[in-house]
Amino acid sequence: MGGADATPASTSVTVAQRPSTTRTNGQSFDFDGDGLGDLSVTPSGGCPVTFRLGTQNGSTYRIVGSKDYRNVVPADIAGGAFTTGFFCVAVDYLDPILVEASGNSIYKAWTAGNDASGVRIEFELLQAFVPPPVTSFTFTTYDLIANFEDTSSGSPTSWSWTFGDGGTSVFQDPQYRYATAGTRSACLTPSNTGGSGSQVCQNVTVATVASTTVASGGSFQLDGDGIADLSVTPSGGACGLPNRLGTMNGTGWFGLAKDYRLVVASDASGVSYTTGFFCRNLDHFEPFLVRTTTQAIYRAWIAGNDGSGVRLVFAQLLAGTAPPVSDFTHTTFDLFAIFVDASTGGATSWSWNFGDGSGVSALQNPRYRYASGASRTACLVASNVGGVGNQDCATVTVAAVPSTVRNTGTFFDLDANGSSDLGVVSGPCADGPSALSLQGGSTFALLAKDYRALVAADAAVPFSSQATFCAGVDYLTPFLLKLGNGEVYRAWTAANDGNGIRLDSALLVTDRLFMSGFE
Repeated sequence: MGGADATPASTSVTVAQRPSTTRTNGQSFDFDGDGLGDLSVTPSGGCPVTFRLGTQNGSTYRIVGSKDYRNVVPADIAGGAFTTGFFCVAVDYLDPILVEASGNSIYKAWTAGNDASGVRIEFELLQAFVPPPVTSFTFTTYDLIANFEDTSSGSPTSWSWTFGDGGTSVFQDPQYRYATAGTRSACLTPSNTGGSGSQVCQNVTVATVASTTVASGGSFQLDGDGIADLSVTPSGGACGLPNRLGTMNGTGWFGLAKDYRLVVASDASGVSYTTGFFCRNLDHFEPFLVRTTTQAIYRAWIAGNDGSGVRLVFAQLLAGTAPPVSDFTHTTFDLFAIFVDASTGGATSWSWNFGDGSGVSALQNPRYRYASGASRTACLVASNVGGVGNQDCATVTVAAVPSTVRNTGTFFDLDANGSSDLGVVSGPCADGPSALSLQGGSTFALLAKDYRALVAADAAVPFSSQATFCAGVDYLTPFLLKLGNGEVYRAWTAANDGNGIRLDSALLVTDRLFMSGFE
C-alpha cells in the first residue's frame, strides 16, 4: 500500500538559568554576607565532579537528601545533625543541602553547576539566627508562696524553673508554694528558637505570716464572741485537700478572686453570702469573706490544709453592724404619696409595701400613685450588712384634689365663659388612652416643675399651637394653657383612663401676655 510518510511532531523546550552565585578554586561562598566564608571551593579530591565544598569559620552543613530544593522548609532543619568538613553533592536540585553559616543563620542550597568554570550554587535564607535569651527574673513572697516573674530579654518561648526543693515549672510566671519556711535557690533557664539562655539563680526566703491553725473537728471563732463561725471537717475527697470549711451558727461566706492583701471594705458591698461547706485552694489570690454572728465582716484565706488541720490567715474588714431601725415619714397630694426613709443605723437597702396589694419599691425614698382614694397601711423594712431591720408601718390616706373630669369628645372650659378651651380626644398617650386638643385659639407649654409651685413668671416660656398634645399623669409634669383672651392657666393631668381625663387647674396670669413680658 502506498502513502506519504508521517511527519514527526516537535516540541520547543525553553530553559533559563536561575539566579545563582559561582565561585572557583580557592574562593568561598559567603551566604550571610558577614565577610566570613561559609563554604570553600577546592579540587574534588576524589569526588565525581570538578570541585568539592568544605565548611569554614564555624559553619556546618547537612545533606537533606532526595527532596526538591524548592520544597525544603524550616521543619526540615530538625531532620538530622549538622557537621563540618569537605563534602560532594550532585549537580541536581533534588539533592539540596542545608548550611548553618558562620553567623548561625541557616540556608538551603543546591549545586547548579560544577565544572572547570567553578561551582555555581543557588541558595536562600531558610531560618534567620535568633540569639538565645538573656536570663533574668524577679519574685515576691507572701507566707510560704513565691510568685516568680520572668524578665528575660530576647523573647523566650519556653521556660525551665527549679525552685530549690525539687519543685519545677514550665510556666513563664509561675506561683509556687513551699512546704515549709526557709531559704532555697530558685533557678530559671529560658529558651527560644536560638537555643537556651544561661541559668540564673536567686535565693528565695519564705516564712509563715500570722495565722491560726485548727485541727479537723475543731472550729474558728473569728470575732472571739464565744460562738463558732467556721467548722473544720474532713473533705472526704471533695476538695482534693484533707479538710473543708463549713459555716456555723448563721455565718455566711463569699469567695473573691483578688489578692487577699488588697481586699477592702467596698469588696463586701452588695455581697450575697452562702451557707454550708466549701473548699478553697491554698492561695492568697483566692480569699473569701466571712460574715460572723456579730455581723462583722472578715477577710480570710487558707494558708495550710494538711494532716494538722487548716491554717487560716484572717483579719476584720468591717466591724459588726446591727440591723437598722426602720422608720419613715410621708406626705400626700391627690393620689400620690411621697415616702421619705428616716431609718437609723445605716440602712443600705429598702423594701417598701404600699398596702394596695401590688405596690412595692426598693428605692430609698419612693413616690407612689395609688389607683384610688382611700386609706392603706404602708410598710418599710430597712436592711444593711448587719441584717434585716424591723418592719415599720403607717396609715397613708390619699384623696383626689378638686378637679374636673371630661370624657373623649367633650371639652374643658377653664374660664367658665361658656366656650371650649381644651378638648379630650382619642390618643393614645404614654400615660393613658386620651390626648388633649387646643380649642378657641388656646396654646400650651409643657413644664417640668411641681404644679403647686408654679408662679406667674413661669409663663414667660414659648407656647405651642400644636393641635393635640399629651400630658403626663403627674403633678411634677404640669402644663400651661394660654387662652385666646391672654389669660394663662396652670394645669396637670391627675388621671387618664377609661373614665376620661381628670384635670386639676387654676388661673395663673390674669393680664394679657405680650412677647416682651407682662403688663
